[in-house]
Amino acid sequence: MEEKIIPWIIATGNSSFYSWDKRISLLPPYSSIFFNKETWKFKIKERKITKKEQRDFSESEYKKLLRQSLDETFSEYYLDFNKWALSLSGGHDCRGILAFLSRNKTSTINLKTVTWGGINEEKLRGSDAHIAKKTANYYETQHHYYNLNHSNEKAKTVIERFLKNGEGRIDHLTGYLDGFEMWKNIFEDKIEGLIRGNILFSNISASSEYEIRNFMGLSLLSEFTNLKKYTYLQKLKHNLPEHIKLQNNENLSVYRDRLLLQYRIPIVQAALADLKFPYVEEFNPLLTNRLIDLTQMIPDNLRNNKTIFKEIVESIDPEKEYAHRSGTSSKKQFLKRKDFTTLVKEEFKVANAKNIFPKSFLEEILHDLKASENQKKSPFLFLKAYIIHFVRRLLPNYTKKKISKIVNKPKNLDIFTLAFRVTIICMMTRIIENDLKNKS
Repeated sequence: MEEKIIPWIIATGNSSFYSWDKRISLLPPYSSIFFNKETWKFKIKERKITKKEQRDFSESEYKKLLRQSLDETFSEYYLDFNKWALSLSGGHDCRGILAFLSRNKTSTINLKTVTWGGINEEKLRGSDAHIAKKTANYYETQHHYYNLNHSNEKAKTVIERFLKNGEGRIDHLTGYLDGFEMWKNIFEDKIEGLIRGNILFSNISASSEYEIRNFMGLSLLSEFTNLKKYTYLQKLKHNLPEHIKLQNNENLSVYRDRLLLQYRIPIVQAALADLKFPYVEEFNPLLTNRLIDLTQMIPDNLRNNKTIFKEIVESIDPEKEYAHRSGTSSKKQFLKRKDFTTLVKEEFKVANAKNIFPKSFLEEILHDLKASENQKKSPFLFLKAYIIHFVRRLLPNYTKKKISKIVNKPKNLDIFTLAFRVTIICMMTRIIENDLKNKS
């Protein structure tokens, strides 16, 4: 096993720049691999990720250029609408795809659109599911809403399937708590591929390098206040690669978008896509080379908060209502289930766990888990969290920035999340070892 993967899994919840196998290297982002079947040799063509020189264009000229590029992109690609579906939410990204498909195809009546979430989310006004249904009705697509329920299967079964489908590259379990039942249903509904709205624009308006990395899911062990108590973690070497750091010639907007292209999309979002590949293919029309090159040339003020993209979408999309709330996450609820904590205890007792981690470290986690389970929660905590969430939504971004500079809130890693990530490492090494035994 590649031991360098351990601090990244624990700190970020994903494998980041490493694989479980030392022999496997990460394909550089924004690159292509060409394989010659006659010589059994391959070569990698890597494109440079650099901020393109801006042209002396007005805002309207940049908008016209981007709109033209979007039209060209959607006119060039052919997808069989009988086999492909658009993953539709209530935001601008997928709505933009639907609007441009409508402009460049004779009809979207045969297009399938799919949305998923909790049982009653379609009825929740302002939610992704509610807005997606209204949008699908307007464009007359064949829309289907998939309920994402908790699986009745044991936590061990759900997590093992999650790890095997995604090769243990990420811990984002929330969308798969049904044990992949929804994706099985999508496959059985004869949907072979999904059109997704990943895009090289970001809504984040950060005031520091740390905030940007935190948003991208690129934290270091040393940045979690409560992890300092674990001696084992403090001894691990965990530093940012030089190419991931803020460069001298970059402002925060350029740095944010470079990390999106260099880290978030090829590592985090790619790992999430891998989880779905046993069931469907995936296509991201907003990440074509033409659009990526153009995006890097657009000035900061038009890229920030997706300003230029949103304005274009809203100018061609008659449906003006966009989602302002998303479904609730249930990962924390799952990790607090009794059968999950039982699984953690069982995995920590297995021989390979003790070969990876010091016994004292595993015992510390179990002790903290038990203490957290027994801790009585104040009935006012939920109300406090709701009030803070409500106030944050009302505050403008510049006010949030000022507050974040003044208030240095300590960053902690939830003990259940820590236990889950350590369990991922234990289970993945065992899965790999079992595979090797079965093949030998």
